[in-house]
Amino acid sequence: MNWQMTEDRVRKLASFLWSSNAEPEHIAGVNIDCVIKIRSDYWILIEITQNETLGKLRDDLAKFSSVKPYLFSQGIYAECYFICEEEPAPSLKETGDSSKVEVLSINSFSKKFLNYDSYYYTRSQKKFGSAVDRKSGNNDERKYISIKYKLYKNGREFSIDEIVAMLKQNKRIILMGNYGTGKSRCIKEIFVKLNEKDITEIRYPLAINLRDNWGVKRGQEIIRRHFDDLGLSMYSENVIKIFEGESIIFLLDGFDEIGAQSWSDNVNKLKEIRAESLKGVKDLIRNTKGGLIITGREHYFNTSEEMFTCLGLNPKDTIIIECPDEFTELEMKEYLDSIVDNINVPTWMPKRALICQIISEFDSDYLKRLLNEPLGMIEFWRTLIDAICERESNINVSLDAITIKKVLIEIARMTRNKIQDVGPITINEMNKAFENVVGTPPVDESATMLQRLPALGRVGSESHDRQFIDKYILDGLRAEDIVENVTQQSEKLSDLSWSNPLSDFGLSFVANDILGDSGINRYKTFIRKAANWKNGILVGDVMASILLSEQNSMDFKYLSVDDSHISVVDLSDKLISNLSINSSIIDKLDITNCNVENVTIKNCIIKNLIGVSSEKGLPEWITGCEIESYETIHNVTRIKNANLSVEQRVFITIIKKIYFQPGAGRMEEALLRGLGSSADKKAANKIINMLLKENIIEMFKGNEGNVYTPVRKHTRRMDAIINSLTLSEDYLWKQLN
Repeated sequence: MNWQMTEDRVRKLASFLWSSNAEPEHIAGVNIDCVIKIRSDYWILIEITQNETLGKLRDDLAKFSSVKPYLFSQGIYAECYFICEEEPAPSLKETGDSSKVEVLSINSFSKKFLNYDSYYYTRSQKKFGSAVDRKSGNNDERKYISIKYKLYKNGREFSIDEIVAMLKQNKRIILMGNYGTGKSRCIKEIFVKLNEKDITEIRYPLAINLRDNWGVKRGQEIIRRHFDDLGLSMYSENVIKIFEGESIIFLLDGFDEIGAQSWSDNVNKLKEIRAESLKGVKDLIRNTKGGLIITGREHYFNTSEEMFTCLGLNPKDTIIIECPDEFTELEMKEYLDSIVDNINVPTWMPKRALICQIISEFDSDYLKRLLNEPLGMIEFWRTLIDAICERESNINVSLDAITIKKVLIEIARMTRNKIQDVGPITINEMNKAFENVVGTPPVDESATMLQRLPALGRVGSESHDRQFIDKYILDGLRAEDIVENVTQQSEKLSDLSWSNPLSDFGLSFVANDILGDSGINRYKTFIRKAANWKNGILVGDVMASILLSEQNSMDFKYLSVDDSHISVVDLSDKLISNLSINSSIIDKLDITNCNVENVTIKNCIIKNLIGVSSEKGLPEWITGCEIESYETIHNVTRIKNANLSVEQRVFITIIKKIYFQPGAGRMEEALLRGLGSSADKKAANKIINMLLKENIIEMFKGNEGNVYTPVRKHTRRMDAIINSLTLSEDYLWKQLN
């Protein structure tokens, strides 16, 4: 730091400390570096030096010795300080004390105003918004994942270092993002980086959780409450002295977490409630001139105009930045690699910051099993939804995690008849969902939870409505709804008429609940009742889930599924009897190696039919259907007609199941299913061993036996073998008899 910067810094600190101008002055023929005139009869004199020697101190003591008597003769008492850059030696302090001159370093002098080192340490030990360790509830100490933030509606990317630089330039920033995208974690990292400040700057970053400021109407009260909560109330008044200038950088986390004290299903009334809740924040923002960043979920406000008005920000000089909804494949892969070696990121996994936090809690063996086992995505969903609901309940302590999950399930059920599948959900509908679960309309803190429900986002910038932004979570909630109703044998779905079916994941989720005879009997009992209701989608969902369960033969007792929409009807490798599907939409129908008795599919729209190559190959029990596409590249009929040897046919079957069917891995039992003869099973064992030896597949122990997963770098090679069949020149193919 050069000499001029040293003097300027000390003068600025002195002006903060004594709330008066600090200027150099010539007094009685002596130049004093800094003079603060607190009152007409009480002045502060400061000498500033880069030379921390006893000789320099004696020279400045001589200055004070001549100036103090002069001022005293004018009725002015002078308090004297000697400020040096580095910590002074004990001998300097003793010499100063003997002359009633306080000798301090710049750092010690700054602590007279605000001991920022103490603040930084204390604040760092506390929670930063929702960036908390789920298990302990304490501050999240995990490594920050470097990501790119994007300029709203423009897409220009910013690093966190660029955001820090903008804050030092007194820019005002809104950081928006959906649930679990790392807004609070970003604030914590900014706080850390701003503490690596140049000593020439006098800037104090304050990281404030807005959720702690219920009912606050003035910005000064937010500051007082913040320091009181940290046990540092002795500094709050000094900070209030300067917060209207440029020396405080405010990091305000969670404008959507300041709870409204009431709730309304009237849009205009709700807008008034939000404005009232944010009065203190608005006052703080309007009165500070330093850098500022404030975070929250976009859909908390109904419009961007409302957001700017409630926060007291001018849209012309406010930068809006968004957290990416998901990490890139590379960012996610790098993070997973830091936890466990050689793992692929499943396509079904949401790639959010919250997901990384949850993943980091697992040991490597459990994580590898979770990401590779066929049912891992279901187990992971349960872990994820519990984590999300626990996180929200920590923010809104008036509601427990189970209640929040039930509200989400209610809202997910409402989307079953929405044109856009994921929404829109009106405020009235959210209000009704809450009342259905709790028994009373939402009031007090529960109103906040409804305005910021996880997994929901605003439909549009000018819309009051919400929609699900994560289909993975939505489908799991819908599936959970069916599981609960089947378990309770409830009839509360009997009067509903849906239009949106479960997707592949939702069906697999329900199928996973169908275990053993008791499970299949429970679902068959429920579907027989549901067949008499007007909810054809529900009947289709349950029927399709039963087909995806581990049952090899199923008698549906003359069940008729009518006017439904079904994502997957999987009849492959099973004996199915007494089932008819009529006048329905089927996204994917698989009849590979199926064996049916008294089964008919009539007058349906089938988007993708697997198991035959053209209309000529249709079985007689599929009639009057409009079929949009047939299985072509991996056509089962083509493979059967290719004069393949036993080993070649089994090889193709195994590769297709591991590499090209949905799911992250295949259990050994599933690989061998459908291979009836002992010759086929012997060939399968030989081929599995060969594939393991050649590192084409990997194996690990699952809960129910061996699980096999693909080594993805060989995907194109496996695809080429299947396409070429007997013409393939691949080394592996030539090893087969």
